[in-house]
Amino acid sequence: MIFAGVGVLAVLVTAFLTDVGWDGMLMEMLSLIGVLLVGACVAAAVTVNEFAAAGILCFGLVGLGWRAERKLDSEVAEILRRREVLTERGVDTTATVKAVKRTGWTINDQPQLEFTVALTLADGRTKEVTEQRCVDAHQVDTFVAGQRVAVRYVPDEPDNYRVDWGEAPSAKELPTVSGTGAQLDGPLWTFGTQEAASWMLPPRRDGMRLVVLRVADPHHAERDAESEFLVECAALLIAEMLWLKTDVRATGVVFVNVEEKKLVQLCGAAPSYDDFQPFLRSLEDEPAVVWGEALPDLDNQGFNLRVRLPGSTVEQAFSGPLLELADALRDFFMRKGLCSTVEPPNWYRVPADRRRALVVHNLLLQILADEKNSAVPKLGRSFADDIVSCALDLAREQNDDGVVKLIAVLSALYAARAGTLSPQHRQRALELVRDADVNHPLHRLAPLALAELGESLEAQSRRKDLEPKAEPGYAAWLAGVDVE
Repeated sequence: MIFAGVGVLAVLVTAFLTDVGWDGMLMEMLSLIGVLLVGACVAAAVTVNEFAAAGILCFGLVGLGWRAERKLDSEVAEILRRREVLTERGVDTTATVKAVKRTGWTINDQPQLEFTVALTLADGRTKEVTEQRCVDAHQVDTFVAGQRVAVRYVPDEPDNYRVDWGEAPSAKELPTVSGTGAQLDGPLWTFGTQEAASWMLPPRRDGMRLVVLRVADPHHAERDAESEFLVECAALLIAEMLWLKTDVRATGVVFVNVEEKKLVQLCGAAPSYDDFQPFLRSLEDEPAVVWGEALPDLDNQGFNLRVRLPGSTVEQAFSGPLLELADALRDFFMRKGLCSTVEPPNWYRVPADRRRALVVHNLLLQILADEKNSAVPKLGRSFADDIVSCALDLAREQNDDGVVKLIAVLSALYAARAGTLSPQHRQRALELVRDADVNHPLHRLAPLALAELGESLEAQSRRKDLEPKAEPGYAAWLAGVDVE
């Protein structure tokens, strides 16, 4: 009785201090008494009689039943909340199946499989999740490690996710290349600058055009997040280095599934030259083509690349880490008389840090999601905010890398155009623009950046200061910038 009295008193205090309410308090008291009475019913059956025990047991089960119902209601409410958040704030991405195994269970003649899936978050971290599902017996062998699956997750609540097993093509299906190639003519960090590449970079020679196609990855399942981004952006980084070190017109190409609005991942061995014909035939002139695949050890082995020149059926092969390959390709094209070497600007740094690939990948998503392109769905506010934060953080850490600073500011500009730029990140981007050295392109891009970041008066003043010393190409660009 003493323990029962203490329990009842605890329920009264809980009802008073929380939102249980007095009705809830009575039911809590009932459930507590029920717990005590169910335990006592056995003794009642022995010391009193069977009818008394039955009465005590029924009364106790009423209390236990209400307690269980209340717990169930709370769990259902949490499930509904997570679904609503996932629908409203979730972002779509893809993940890699790391492992598949049978659990030993069969339900309705369907074997149950356990999947370990690696989800790459916006900041580059990898989160592994495990889930079980039943599949038709004849489909068991179609699920393999390395398969890409579609995932929707909440960036600030990564445990809230949903794997859509029917959305993403498997590794066996990916080598088929469609003709929907997104051509990125020039370094990615010159996009969205109103053709600033015309004065920011050395001029291009007339003649041969070079396209660097998205690299395939037969070892995708074993990659960590940073390695995945490096492979995904290898073509863009090679094209960037060739653009900065030569006068060839180098174009990086990624492939987009137009119907599903998502990037195509080339898992498996490199496609042949003929596999790319649907895209290559869409080009106005026959280009020189670079394509290939990633090797297991990106730091030491790097990539196997092939080159085919216009009008030729011969393929040249190159192997090595990314930075060495860019120099090897430059030397090859120079020997063929197809380009000349140029000296990169002092502010340029080659992409030696793998995190450059991460921010390049994120900027690519922003460009493709921009309203002018709409090649992929609009990025969610939280995901877009993470992308900008990642670029700004890297720019602060790598203060001497002029390219990372450009990417950070452009990432903020694309977020501002999409209406997702936070006040905090706006301020950080403004600081990068205002603090830029006079020899860095951000100093000359300032009128555009300041205007788009909401500082029209400062943009007008900066343009006025820059106009007197502007050479013809830059003066024409400056005049076209809307600073109002």
